Amino acid sequence: TYKFKNIRLKAESGQKSLSTTQIDCHITETTPFPNLQAPEELPSTTTTNKMEIYGVSQITSYSACSTCLKKIQHHPQNPNLVKCQTCKLTFNKKRCVTQYCAKVVFQHDEEKVPLTCFHNSLVKIVEIYNQQNESEVFVKDLTEDQLEDLLCSVDTLTLTYNFTNKQIISIEP
Repeated sequence: TYKFKNIRLKAESGQKSLSTTQIDCHITETTPFPNLQAPEELPSTTTTNKMEIYGVSQITSYSACSTCLKKIQHHPQNPNLVKCQTCKLTFNKKRCVTQYCAKVVFQHDEEKVPLTCFHNSLVKIVEIYNQQNESEVFVKDLTEDQLEDLLCSVDTLTLTYNFTNKQIISIEP
């Protein structure tokens, strides 16, 4: 059993969570509570809501490994090569694929929720945009500006996301 001093309560999307503060947070061990029983299941850190894209605060692109799709590092000795730190593959940098990541602000009722959209989430949003607009656009063919325009044009989405780490888990029309 522990005693916490100076912690923060966050309330977002109807969910509450506790976190420590960076300054002046103290955790000390204390006498255990007698007959204390832990809950059978911890509360969920995910929620599902119908949301609209309110705006896009940032879109970045990066070179990724064509095998595992993780961000790659430049080779220390040869500028024509790259080395993936995840799968340890060294290959010609021409074989890299471009991946996108976006910081998007969604709106549910009056609440604005900033979430991180990794490449797979952006691909899904573009697929939904294509369904809504009877078009055939692909993320790989878009510039960052074009992707930003498209994101701001998408109709309502149903999102399941982790409100603790702000990452999207699934997206539906």
